[in-house]
Amino acid sequence: MKTPFFRYTDNNEPINFKLNDSVSYFKRGMYLGYFIDDSEVLNLAPYINIVKTSIESNKFGPSEKDKEYVLINDFTYGLGCRAEIKLAQFQAKYSYYEMFNPKHHIALALNVGYDMISQSDDFFEGNLYYANIGIVWGFGDF
Repeated sequence: MKTPFFRYTDNNEPINFKLNDSVSYFKRGMYLGYFIDDSEVLNLAPYINIVKTSIESNKFGPSEKDKEYVLINDFTYGLGCRAEIKLAQFQAKYSYYEMFNPKHHIALALNVGYDMISQSDDFFEGNLYYANIGIVWGFGDF
């Protein structure tokens, strides 16, 4: 958290968010895009998305999970771009009855985007910028 604040949970228990407190962030949904650069080394695809976004406190242990305060639990929609840079490509050394011998690739993936919250609490304002980086293991040609 960049700004400390004080709220009450659904059980009317006070919860105090301090500066730099962490939260749990979870997104699940649908991304629809198109590869505009599909070369041997780089894949680049802008996309639109509609996802269910959940942001909640993680101040309590697993036995007190019902005390967590939900900051956002709503649909978000937005735009983004995904880039994958191929790090390695290899042929599997196994086969399935000598018929299926797939290629694999390992890539560095970067997602950046901007999501708008469809509805939010009056207390919270703004939308969500994000940047995710990861290693991807893919099947097939890059």
